This record gives sequence, C-alpha cells and structure tokens, in this order.
Amino acid sequence: MQIGDLYDSGRGVSQDYAEALKWYRKAADLDTVEGEFKVGMYYLQGKGIERNEAEAKTWLTKAAGHVPSSGVAAFAWG
Repeated sequence: MQIGDLYDSGRGVSQDYAEALKWYRKAADLDTVEGEFKVGMYYLQGKGIERNEAEAKTWLTKAAGHVPSSGVAAFAWG
C-alpha cells in the first residue's frame, strides 16, 4: 500500500497512476480493505486505467464487506 501511495502522490518518485494501481491491486488481491477501496476508486475515477463503474462497484462493495454496516458511510467518506 505504501508504495502505491508514493506513486499516487509522486512523493520521492515520478507520479504514475498506473504503477500505483499495480501496487494497490497487489494489496487488494490479499483481501485488504484499503487495497480494495483504492482499486475501486481508481476504476471510478479512471486513474491509471479506463473508467469502469461496474468494476468500481465490484471493488468498493468488496471493501465495504470488511466494515461493519454501521461504519460503511464513515469508511466511504472518512
């Protein structure tokens, strides 16, 4: 996740959304809520990949499944 954050922000490396997405996807494949959320948002925003609302919904729904229902809104907007 931290390497993805560096590429996302361009801190210490050239900003590269596609490379950030690669690292976020590695985290998502390990079932981390943060990775799933970031991948979902990248698909929703079209960062480093073609915008795809259906794929975004899949990843964001998977991320939300890690959060108790009372905390979903706080997680999404947190």
